[in-house]
Amino acid sequence: TGGSGNLGKAVVEKFSSLGYQVVATTSPRKGLGYTAESVKTYEADLTNEEHVNGVIGKIIAENKTIDVAVLTVGGFAMGSIESTDGDSLEKMITMNFKTAYFVARPIFDHMMRQGHGRIVLIGARAGLVASQGKSMVAYALSKSLFCRLAELLNAEASGKNVVTSVVVP
Repeated sequence: TGGSGNLGKAVVEKFSSLGYQVVATTSPRKGLGYTAESVKTYEADLTNEEHVNGVIGKIIAENKTIDVAVLTVGGFAMGSIESTDGDSLEKMITMNFKTAYFVARPIFDHMMRQGHGRIVLIGARAGLVASQGKSMVAYALSKSLFCRLAELLNAEASGKNVVTSVVVP
């Protein structure tokens, strides 16, 4: 996910250059900025769970399997606890956590049915270390949920060949 973002572009380019078939989601009306034979793109509003389910269903129908999902979509915002209101918090949780959850859920189900798969979530040190998140409260809180999501998915997949990891740059 997030194929048109900075990290997303780097992930798409790296896997494509290694010869993998890459499926990238981009924001509506925002392409990758380049084309490659090994890259298919799908426009998706990842903040809308129903739309995500439709896009993931289409990706599975057209590609048959999803072996690895790298979920890079998200956003960033500064703000102390004093300046972070409910709307700011909701925006970061939607941009970061909900988008990841909406995508991970159907992909995890697909991987469990196919018997294998890897999901990679992109965390942040601010979500792990409170002193690093104090000036970016909404962002830190939204990213802190990634570790718990990975733990829950791994608990559900215990004994299966489906693993969820969190990478913290």
